[in-house]
Amino acid sequence: MEESIKESAKTRKLVFRINQTEPMTEEYREMLDELFEGRIDRTTSIVPPLQIDYPSTINLGNNIFINNNLKCVARGGITIEDGVMIAPGVTILTVNHDLKDHCILIPIPVTIKKNAWEVQMLQFVQVL
Repeated sequence: MEESIKESAKTRKLVFRINQTEPMTEEYREMLDELFEGRIDRTTSIVPPLQIDYPSTINLGNNIFINNNLKCVARGGITIEDGVMIAPGVTILTVNHDLKDHCILIPIPVTIKKNAWEVQMLQFVQVL
C-alpha cells in the first residue's frame, strides 16, 4: 500500500510538469519516458494535457496516437496495443466500486486491441 501511495504522489507531480511543458519537445519526451519508465516507444505520441495514475500498470504498443485530455485510472492495468488512435477526451477506468461496500475498489484490466480507433468522450468502465 505504501508503495502505491508513493507512486501516486510521484506521478501527480510528474504529470503536472508534463502538462506545463511545451509538447513534442525533447524535454517533453524525456518526461514521458520517465513517466512510463522507458516503456514508451518513439513512435507513440501523447498530446497534453493528460491525467494518469499508476503508469507502471500501463503497457503501450508502437505507433500509438493519443490526443489531448486523456484520463486514465489505471490501477487494474491498461494495455494499448499497436496502431491505436485515441481521440480527445477519452477516459479509461480500470476500477469499479463493490456494490455492497463502496469503499472497496475492484480492479479489472482493460485492453484496447490493435489498430482500434477510440472516439471522443468514450469511457471504458468495468461493469460488475
